[in-house]
Amino acid sequence: MNHFDEELLNDSVALKASSAVFDQEEYLQDVCNLVAATGISFYWVENPETQYFMQKYIPAANPVLHGTLSGCILDKTTADAISKTCAHINGKQAMIMADGWKNNSDVDVFKSTIMVDGIPYLLRTHDMSSCPKTGDEAFGILQSDIEYAEETYQVKVIGCATDNGPDCKKAHWLLAEAKAWLATFVCWGHQDRLMTRNYLAVMTTYSYSTYTEEQRLSTHLPDLGKYLESVITFDEDKLVEVAEKSQSEDATARCLEAIESIKKPMFWKDLKNNWCKHSPGSKM
Repeated sequence: MNHFDEELLNDSVALKASSAVFDQEEYLQDVCNLVAATGISFYWVENPETQYFMQKYIPAANPVLHGTLSGCILDKTTADAISKTCAHINGKQAMIMADGWKNNSDVDVFKSTIMVDGIPYLLRTHDMSSCPKTGDEAFGILQSDIEYAEETYQVKVIGCATDNGPDCKKAHWLLAEAKAWLATFVCWGHQDRLMTRNYLAVMTTYSYSTYTEEQRLSTHLPDLGKYLESVITFDEDKLVEVAEKSQSEDATARCLEAIESIKKPMFWKDLKNNWCKHSPGSKM
């Protein structure tokens, strides 16, 4: 038995837990909100160190089980969130926006959001790992999400915006046929990047060279030093893991080399000296 278990069995801890008036239901909802907001696993609440911490600093709280938290408590918290959101936006017009990507677990997802009075509200997240990336599939999801938004939040969806990929392009066409009154738009964020790329490709006066890029990096990189060092301190293993998944053969080696450089104080000193020596107006 470790020292955590021994202290949990201590009579003084047990007596403190039974002596206070405590709203257990509100506590469970707050823990559920904490887990959701921080993105940690529901199993976190059953970790021995978590339970020890809770009983030490919140002695009146009963132990929390992950099944309870991810079951009835999560259902009630979700229902409360939907109810409060509905109270703010029901009866109003909404714009639905959707896009697909890989989440932190490397799972293909398709997410939709409704925009009401300039405020976004996350609507639904769909696991697409076993679904084909086709226009018909995207159309079905958008159709379902529009119906869900109107039934659940009592809003009137008047428009839809997505990227202009092959699947969403066909979904736009199918939506226009099914709902002729619905305005369909291409996401300006995606298109802005494409337009910028096209503009830079044809702008003959745009000057780019290795020297130019080095000067830009020398200017901005020192300002990012503390942030890069912080990332290395807390997420070095994750960075290496991402590099290992790269299709480039030398990605891992380059990643490790960059990490080692960032860890060295002389790297930042040399970078600063280099910028001072070669910056415009400096005396050579």
